Amino acid sequence: MTAQERVFSSGHLSPSARYRIVVAGEIGAKEIEGMIQFLQLQKSFLEERKGFFEQLTPEQQRAALEYDGPEDHGDPAYRRS
Repeated sequence: MTAQERVFSSGHLSPSARYRIVVAGEIGAKEIEGMIQFLQLQKSFLEERKGFFEQLTPEQQRAALEYDGPEDHGDPAYRRS
């Protein structure tokens, strides 16, 4: 994390999963609503993707989830180098 970032929230989702939300800047109701909308989109994407993942072997699933390749989309300020 950078000096401007802080943990906004963290906790347990299940016995094997945890979450941590890291933010920078002021966070209010508008920003939280944006996070909720983003998470709802992520949820729907995961639900759609579930059928695809079920066709993969456990080894292929692990490789897909661990992939950390280059990102060349979105705002250039947030791209990995």
